[in-house]
Amino acid sequence: MNDKHDISVLNGLITTTLDSMKGFEDAAEDAKSTRFAALFADFARDRGQVVSSMQAEVRAIGGKPQDSASFLGA
Repeated sequence: MNDKHDISVLNGLITTTLDSMKGFEDAAEDAKSTRFAALFADFARDRGQVVSSMQAEVRAIGGKPQDSASFLGA
């Protein structure tokens, strides 16, 4: 197993997931319907849990996990 490669791949996925989490948070804030706002907020929370799991895995294999979204995601 190549830990450096795995860390790199996981950190790329973390960044992408953080971007989508930010997008859902923004959508929840902008939603006119409270039903959609709640749905988007749930999606954002789900993404946050996935990010936490991937960050824990990066730490477990000795890496430093990504903790911010990409410039494009902002």
